[in-house]
Parts: sequence; C-alpha cells; structure tokens
Amino acid sequence: MGGSGHFVEYMAEREGQHEPGKRFYYSTGDPMLLSPVIQKATGMTAFEFAKQNLFAPLNIAKVRWDKDQDGYTSTAWGLYLTVRDYAKFGYLFLNKGRWEDKQVVSEDWVEKSTKTDSSVAMWKAYGYLWHVNLPYRLKWSGSSEPRGSIPRDGYMAEGVLGQNIFIIPSKDLVVVRVANQTSGHMDLVKFLNIVLSAIEN
Repeated sequence: MGGSGHFVEYMAEREGQHEPGKRFYYSTGDPMLLSPVIQKATGMTAFEFAKQNLFAPLNIAKVRWDKDQDGYTSTAWGLYLTVRDYAKFGYLFLNKGRWEDKQVVSEDWVEKSTKTDSSVAMWKAYGYLWHVNLPYRLKWSGSSEPRGSIPRDGYMAEGVLGQNIFIIPSKDLVVVRVANQTSGHMDLVKFLNIVLSAIEN
C-alpha cells in the first residue's frame, strides 16, 4: 500500500476474505478507508477536520500528517506530534473526551472505541483503533514478565518503531513512549510494571 502511493485506491481494490464482522485480522491498511469517508462527510480532508475539531481545541499547533498522492490524509499512519501533544491526546481520552471546559470528543465515542464490540466477532484485544484489555493484549508481546498488575481497563495506541500512548483510567494515568526501534523491541509488560510500581510507592 505504501509503495503504491495511492493508499485509498489500493485498499478499495482489495477483496475481502470474510463476511464483515465475522473474522478479525489486524490490518494497517483498513484505517486508511476512514480517510475518504471523513472527507465525503465533512467536505474537508481528515487532517483539515482534525486541525479544526481536535488539534485546535487542544492547542496543538505543530503537527504533520502524511497523505497519499491523491491528497487523502493517511489515517493509517504518519501523524507527527511532540511527546507533550501525544500526552494531550491521551489525557483527552482519560477525561472521557473533555478538554478543560469543552467536550471535544463525545463521551459515548470514548466509551465505545476503547472496548471490544460484542456484536462483532473480533479479537478480544482491539476496539475501534485502540489496543484494549491490556493484560490480554500484551499476552502476545513475547514478555516473560507477569501481567497480573496491569489493569484490564487499560488501553493503548501503538505506532511504528515503538510509539505508544497508554491510558489506564483506574490509575488516572497516561504514559507516552516514543522510540526509534529499528531492531528488537522493548518489553512493554516490564515497562508498565515498572511505571505502575513507581506510582504505587
């Protein structure tokens, strides 16, 4: 998809393998299909819409978001922010979509998107673009560390090369991690255990 330069076109031309809602496979390309939907619904690109309705209320000014050769915002990847601004996004969700005195994202959407959808036969560790149920999700991380202290209400965004936003509502906690992992990986279970242990002490 990335090599084609035409991200939406590439994804739109792919044939589905199963009836929608029956099987779940993680696909980086699927979120790219949100870009034309947002553009058609709002009359502006996903990036323009986000600048107006998300970034501006959070006072996020320095932001870059990739696009394909047809001008569609890359809703699959390529959002460049500072660590502080990633933390703002995490804090927005921790606070159920409120930023200061304004409801920026609906509380209903925060609730729905950060849990699995019981009406869809999905992997029980993915919501609407969030990795959810952290102890279960991190079972596949390859860590030998215990996951018992990681709260089940925790969820995360995960980007390429080791970018993470962790939100754990029961601990009133947002953790942002950025990296440039071109080889190997960090043990996220160990990392979270260290953070959780530090705030308990």
